[in-house]
Amino acid sequence: LVRSRGLGDVYKRQVSTQSTGEIIFVPSGWWHMVLNIEDTVAVTQNICNTSNFNIVYDYIKRDDRKMKRQFKKKLLPRRPDLFVNYYRHQKKLGVYSSSSSSDSSSSSSSDED
Repeated sequence: LVRSRGLGDVYKRQVSTQSTGEIIFVPSGWWHMVLNIEDTVAVTQNICNTSNFNIVYDYIKRDDRKMKRQFKKKLLPRRPDLFVNYYRHQKKLGVYSSSSSSDSSSSSSSDED
């Protein structure tokens, strides 16, 4: 596992051998490589939570418009705070203006965001 926090700032590489029944957790954003030394079944899961919401939503918006609409439709009514914080962050970065947003609770169906 290697985690980079910036140019040239890399943590020490970790190497391990996983035995039967053991679990390895790889934190979000950590680069990793797996070498299976015998027949193996891997179960993986990607998680979206409050700490990585902005990264996940950026990825979904960029790569899958249909998923973005479904994701937003399900999540916005339950967690509008995540979208408010997302657009505050985008505005700080200078990549969002309130006139082009459709993530308000209005009935707009634009996919510009």
